[in-house]
Amino acid sequence: MPVTSAGVESEHAVLQAVLSAATAFLRSSELTDNLHTLLSDIGTATGASRACIYESESSPGITLAGPLLRAEWTAPGMDAVIAPARLQPATPAGMDLAPWYTALRTGEPFAGVVTDASGVLSMAAAPIFVDEDIWGVIGLADRATPRTWTSVEVEALSAAAVVVGAAIRRRRMEAALREATVKAQLAADIGEVVTRAGDTIQQMLEACSAAIVNRLQPDLVRIWMMSEDLECLLACAASGAASIQQTDGPELELATPELLAIARSSGPIMWRDGLPALWPGCEEVYREAGLRAGVGFPLVTNGRVAGVAIMLSREDLTRAAIDALESVTDEIALAIERHHAEGAYTRIEGRYRRLVAATVEGIVIHDGKRVVDANPSFAAMLGYTLAEVIGMHPFDFIAPEYHDVVRANLISNYQKPYEVEGIHRDGTRFPVELKGSDYFDQGMKLRVAAVRDISDRRAVQRAAEQLREEQLAREAAERTRAQAEFLDQASRILASSLDTSTTLKQLAHLAIPALADYCVVSTVDEGFVERVAVVHADPAREQLLRETVSTWPEVFPDSHPIFAALSANRSYLASDVSDEVVRTLAVTPEHLEHLRALGARSVVAVPISSAGVIMGSIIMSSTQPGRRYGDDDLALAEEFAHRAALALQAARSYHRSQAASRARDEMLAIVAHDLRNPLNAILMGSELALELSAPDAPGVRQLGIIRRSAEHMNGLIRDLLDASRIDSGHMELERSLLAPADLLREAYDMLAPLAAHETIDLSLDIAAELPPVSVDRGRLLQVLSNLVGNALKFTPKSGAICVSARSAYDDAAGGGTVRISVSDTGSGIPGDQLPHIFARGWQGRRGDRRGIGLGLAIATGIVEAHGGRIWAESKVGEGSTFMFTLPAEGV
Repeated sequence: MPVTSAGVESEHAVLQAVLSAATAFLRSSELTDNLHTLLSDIGTATGASRACIYESESSPGITLAGPLLRAEWTAPGMDAVIAPARLQPATPAGMDLAPWYTALRTGEPFAGVVTDASGVLSMAAAPIFVDEDIWGVIGLADRATPRTWTSVEVEALSAAAVVVGAAIRRRRMEAALREATVKAQLAADIGEVVTRAGDTIQQMLEACSAAIVNRLQPDLVRIWMMSEDLECLLACAASGAASIQQTDGPELELATPELLAIARSSGPIMWRDGLPALWPGCEEVYREAGLRAGVGFPLVTNGRVAGVAIMLSREDLTRAAIDALESVTDEIALAIERHHAEGAYTRIEGRYRRLVAATVEGIVIHDGKRVVDANPSFAAMLGYTLAEVIGMHPFDFIAPEYHDVVRANLISNYQKPYEVEGIHRDGTRFPVELKGSDYFDQGMKLRVAAVRDISDRRAVQRAAEQLREEQLAREAAERTRAQAEFLDQASRILASSLDTSTTLKQLAHLAIPALADYCVVSTVDEGFVERVAVVHADPAREQLLRETVSTWPEVFPDSHPIFAALSANRSYLASDVSDEVVRTLAVTPEHLEHLRALGARSVVAVPISSAGVIMGSIIMSSTQPGRRYGDDDLALAEEFAHRAALALQAARSYHRSQAASRARDEMLAIVAHDLRNPLNAILMGSELALELSAPDAPGVRQLGIIRRSAEHMNGLIRDLLDASRIDSGHMELERSLLAPADLLREAYDMLAPLAAHETIDLSLDIAAELPPVSVDRGRLLQVLSNLVGNALKFTPKSGAICVSARSAYDDAAGGGTVRISVSDTGSGIPGDQLPHIFARGWQGRRGDRRGIGLGLAIATGIVEAHGGRIWAESKVGEGSTFMFTLPAEGV
């Protein structure tokens, strides 16, 4: 058929319609409007009566019997088709649609004539591919007359299918990108929350639930945390529906069977068109918020359930939202697990601190490149002399993988404790805790850091972790009352004294005759072996036992059965000691004669060890034919040695800690003395400069700041020294007999200007005829200054502070006292904080930088040194009253 000008224009219009559609899709990913525009343009250009796009219900593949109509255009006067027609072959023409279906499945377009119930229908269609799958079909239909579709029209239809496929693929990619972005943002939000310092677990989980609601837009998110005993779920956080806030409070057990089923599941549980009863009263929340769909995830880490997270919505949740929530469940579970671990760690830390009174601590000052100064403990900790340490690079003592962390903390002046690995001179590594802060000395920025070897703490932690596991094994050795009484008595002996030589001798006597007829206890400390106890049940044979022990060589051969086992931290048991066994135990002919004379019938030897470190041994023997050692006796002996190890370790740690405390106090005194000289020079210089300067001269304000800062630093040094003296029991008092009224008035005159500056009313209320008190005037003024200064910090402007004094009888002191009170109208102290306010380091407000938390602790030490006591009473919103007593003279 010849191509007419009208045909050329029609073909041009068809191609132009496809080009316009491609341009539109390039400019915008909006699908619906662009599809309608494409169908309208191509339908109009081809003169078709209908143009449409179907999306396949199943992919890959296409079936014309049940696709979804996504877009449709009809020519004027034609009815739109709501549902797709079911095509049948045209009987007169003998058409068969099977080839058309085959063409579609292979990606080929088709064109032809079919008939349906309404008459002739000319059709052309092309498959729409997205990636390598058939997404659907774009088609043209003409109901007017049978027609032959031109190759240009069919090719244009195929091109339009390519354009639509590309647009759909682009939309999918954009949707995937949006979903990935949301997932990444949620992961970043959760990561920031769970790594944020200072938050409680409640605050952390609340922030996590809020982040999930913010990013994924569900109607409600709830998180339950598994209790530390792994026995119940605790309701911890909720975000979304407002009514949830009235249903329960934090840490309330609200677990239901449905909720526990989620915790025990291996994956998410989803709900559509109906939610189960997840917590008591949830039905009212569902009704008020219109919730009907959701998903629940178990929070699992290391195979243990840490909690449950649920996300509920009014509509079905998208797969992307569910995937995004699933992507952060591990991190939330780890955060909960870390909370439990920190709680366990805190308890272990408490046990450790009861075993040892203090730790060995090093102090080092450096400029980031070289050590400027250090104390002997720091050098000894690392295996150097003090002279060798000075001038070395501070990173020489830190494992390389921690350099970046330490460098970042130096740059940011990080002042909280953190842990790294130190390197000993011999190359061995050990865990240390660092805590430092920057200061300036003659214009040079320096950093002073406290370095604590926490190897013992780690060992105690490991020992505490093993304690529960070993408890089950020890129960078998404590089945009888005699064994239990024996171990109990052994524990009392071990706890009675830190003199290990005395207690171990008592233990040896305790073992006779309960466990053995003779016993030898040895200790090992830094390679030195000492036989601390050699005891025999028969006093007449004890000398023979001592002579036998004296024949032992300093170093036993590696093949010796007992000492080979002890050296490997293993026990040795010989239930039946034959003469052959005796010969293997003897190291010399003389030793053999002694062993035969002792007449051992059964022998057990156990090491005294803790955390793999051998500290000694216990060797016991029975000479009675009727008593042969077995597994139960071995278990009892090992428990006996285990308790001895704990006592020995505690004693050694105590003695080391005492030495460390003395070294720390000496270093603190030296540092304080050396700091006070330049501070006094700064004070004198700044005061002289202020006196010589006119009030309005440049720099006067800065000189005032320098003077006040130096005074503040001088006060901090004084507080540190006072705290150290109190700890060591060296608080010295210069007592004199004073009238309480004179003392309080002197304090009032000293503190009244400060109160006036803060517009706070400071008053005195002194009872008449108070008895005199024998006190250190300067120290008592220090107590009053600390208490009134504390009240000034926490009393708002226009508030009031009253200092009063009354006579009182103190039952605890057993006599008359003078009770002095400092009352304020401040914000008060919460009840849960009252038990801790006199502890060192306590501060009334988080982040308060007006002190270092020693004031009340020092006040307590001074009052108690005078034989008095101090306490506080407070109501939030009404104020606080701090009271202390002083023994009265002549009452």
